[in-house]
Amino acid sequence: SEWFVEDALNRGYRVGITGGADGVMGRSGACRPGRRVSRNVRSGLTAVFAKELDRESLWEALHARRCYATSGPRILLWVAVDGHPMGASYETDGSPEISIQVQGTAPIEHVDLLRGTTVLKRWPVAEPSANLTRVLWGGAEKRGTAGEQKVLWDGGLRAVGGEITSVLPVGLQSGTDQVRRISRGQVSWSSATAGNDMGVICLLEGNEGTRFQFETAPCAFEFSIAQTSPKALRVDAGGAGKFVEVGPAPAEDGPLGVELSFGDEEPLGGEIPYWVRVVQVDRARAWS
Repeated sequence: SEWFVEDALNRGYRVGITGGADGVMGRSGACRPGRRVSRNVRSGLTAVFAKELDRESLWEALHARRCYATSGPRILLWVAVDGHPMGASYETDGSPEISIQVQGTAPIEHVDLLRGTTVLKRWPVAEPSANLTRVLWGGAEKRGTAGEQKVLWDGGLRAVGGEITSVLPVGLQSGTDQVRRISRGQVSWSSATAGNDMGVICLLEGNEGTRFQFETAPCAFEFSIAQTSPKALRVDAGGAGKFVEVGPAPAEDGPLGVELSFGDEEPLGGEIPYWVRVVQVDRARAWS
């Protein structure tokens, strides 16, 4: 849940970003939620830029905050500001230049650069699909334990005067997350999130009078095809960042790697934290 990072920054902490889980199964980096008795998502990973592959070098890199987190996949990420590596702190009177290198495990959907909790720049990488629509839901119920964070999204999507075809799930975390096509006009699912998101990619067919009804306990609304393209329709569902987003699905054949740069022409005074969020089309993420 990104609110951990946001909370640390709002408190003025100087931190590196790590990923993990409280799993006790002895499967570091491989714990999955199963039936969601004690966890909701697969365990994350911490990547460390160490000078050598030994304990002393690992501790040195962690203390220097030369590390980053992923939601599980081994995404490669490097971030530097004016040549200083991730985790570094330095002083400047100029405009900071941020450079980012990413090598994903799936095509990159977009990359965000944040200053504090504000998104300075978003680079869309994957091209939008010409005819497929993606319906995403996600967020957490509240900031707290795994049980307090969990949101049950059991529900479905119904077409009135149209059809829903070519249904493909995306971002599922557990065997209890399931998507079912009931008929040509109805899709249902069992799903839970806790800061992550998941959804379905489908082909919505209809005309100007066709309406699509999204129905879950956290959120229910209806929309037309015209409301979801070219800009996605995003609905706030309350809680700790709960949302639903309906828009063009990202193309699955985009680049796995990108190199980006950005000059911050209006940096704030005082100490400024920069961090980066990488999102793949399979909804896996990395943060530095």
